[in-house]
Amino acid sequence: MHHVNSVENSKRAVFIQKKPSLIFFYKDDCKYCNKIFINILAEKEMNKVNIQLVNLNSKYNHDRYKGEYLISAVPTFVLLNKDGKETERYVGSDMSKIQKLIDQVKEMK
Repeated sequence: MHHVNSVENSKRAVFIQKKPSLIFFYKDDCKYCNKIFINILAEKEMNKVNIQLVNLNSKYNHDRYKGEYLISAVPTFVLLNKDGKETERYVGSDMSKIQKLIDQVKEMK
């Protein structure tokens, strides 16, 4: 349940790479983010899926990306294509919908 806090609670600045990937915008104090975080991290680490984790509790990340990516709620997932352009977005914690985005990233390799 508190995996977010132990793995990505550093509040460090993240520099989003404009390449084929899934950006996961979250807050470490969001119960919905905590619910799905372990699954997202497993895909990133164990299955080597290009998922960029962006903690919006970091002042830098919040100030820079909230406006740029028009984030109004977390968790938010933004799919980037090979040109670094947004092609799809999902706001919520339904793992079946998130898995479809993850599968699209896997196909981009």
